[in-house]
Amino acid sequence: MKKIPAPIDEKNVTSDWIEMIFDDHNCICGGHKDKSYVGFVNKCVVLARIQNNALWWNIMPEQYTESDVQETYNILLERLKEYDSTDDSTSIYCEYWDRLKHDGCLVQEFYFKNDD
Repeated sequence: MKKIPAPIDEKNVTSDWIEMIFDDHNCICGGHKDKSYVGFVNKCVVLARIQNNALWWNIMPEQYTESDVQETYNILLERLKEYDSTDDSTSIYCEYWDRLKHDGCLVQEFYFKNDD
């Protein structure tokens, strides 16, 4: 199956749900062009950056213990999956890339569903 990226552009994938991921549904947005969000997850500072069809979630590890970062990572992933549309009524799906889990980085990529 060929992966066709679904851009986060308010048309294909919206960004209005991103603030709901942060503690108390509260974050600061870096503006329309910057497409960055900063807030707290599990009382740890988290930066979310939009790049084309991906959302890069970074826990700022220098301020926290390794166990804090891992706990926050797990909470972040759980919250993201709550907003993940996995039903057949949507034409978009999400994949998670966690190679940098030990660094507190999680990448969420959005793609169009394809019948090929």
